Amino acid sequence: MAGPFLLSRNGVVIVAPPQRVFDYLADMTRHGEWNPEPDFQVTARPDAPLRVGSIYRRERTGEMQGPLILRGGMGESRVTVVKTTAITTYQPHTALVFVTRNSYNGLLHSAETLSFTFRPQPDGTPQSAPEGTMVTMVSEVEAMVPSAFIGPVYAIRMARAAFQRLLGQRFSRRFPNMAVGPHLARIKETLESA
Repeated sequence: MAGPFLLSRNGVVIVAPPQRVFDYLADMTRHGEWNPEPDFQVTARPDAPLRVGSIYRRERTGEMQGPLILRGGMGESRVTVVKTTAITTYQPHTALVFVTRNSYNGLLHSAETLSFTFRPQPDGTPQSAPEGTMVTMVSEVEAMVPSAFIGPVYAIRMARAAFQRLLGQRFSRRFPNMAVGPHLARIKETLESA
């Protein structure tokens, strides 16, 4: 099993205070608004308020075109996809990190770590400007099955992330979504339109 590799590192200023942005991202029931995954049903959630060690679980059953090892055999195309998310860092209004482990038909496929940091918008903005938060999101993935099965999928995602990092810095003013990334763009849109 290889170590984790960086998929993306993006940042954006959201016109909302850090508390509001943090609370939105810490609400695991709302993740589908910015990280869409069709047909997932919540099957377990923490009884207590979120904290380090809290676990959240969702799953869906559906058709899958993919490696036989993930589908459960030759004639099987339906898979049960389970995502278990554990909070590993919970610092209100400052940092939030969670690890999502993905399994298909009981076989652990990958683990993705999403790290968010929150900083008040830098000083120097006019006093009349609304309060803002600089949000940085880092995504890392660790494959749990041989790369022959999922390597091509992650190779494409890694190439796209490298392209965004390479060119995104140069063209971010002209093409802002290239540097922001789709997840943060949706988070920003949701919070600023509310």
